[in-house]
Amino acid sequence: MNLETDPNGEPYFVTGEKVALGTLTGDMLPLCERWFNDLRVSRTLGVDWRPVTSQMKERHLHEMLTSSNPFFFVYVLGTAQPIGITGLDHVNHEHDTAEFSIMIGEPSAWGKGYGTEATTLTLSYAFDVLGLYNVWLQVSANNPGAVRAYKKTGFKTIGVRRRSVRIGRELVDDVYMDAVTDDFQPSALHRVMHPPEESR
Repeated sequence: MNLETDPNGEPYFVTGEKVALGTLTGDMLPLCERWFNDLRVSRTLGVDWRPVTSQMKERHLHEMLTSSNPFFFVYVLGTAQPIGITGLDHVNHEHDTAEFSIMIGEPSAWGKGYGTEATTLTLSYAFDVLGLYNVWLQVSANNPGAVRAYKKTGFKTIGVRRRSVRIGRELVDDVYMDAVTDDFQPSALHRVMHPPEESR
């Protein structure tokens, strides 16, 4: 197995120690459809929890494939197993902001640090490649594992909308968090974008 390429032979865009971020491809449609039809996965995504058809997911995937905003598949290094999607939405280069999103769709991949590393890699891409300053997200308070993971990667809570999200029978708080460049040291991607003068 080539650790530098995805199952289609395309090079990974960003590589960490456990996972890599690769380009979205249309042939992942059945996998995405399965993820979004798993309530264990979709319960915290802010969707309307109706069954997702191939046509609906194809339209959504097409929007991501043709968007000017960057989205990536998350692959486990060593096996090249696709386990989720991460990316940046509403990228605004005038204000240097974007909204972060991530979904680890494979329950078997939960609790192994994959989502945490994928988050770190996406932030590094946002700050050191795109030159953004502020990346924000929202997460429901009944997903404490995600809140802990986001804090671990450097996100800080900036506000709470009280009981503003209905999940099943319960109304839960919506937590807003952000990360800013000032709190992060340049990553390996910074060195890729700005190599030493002698290697240019």
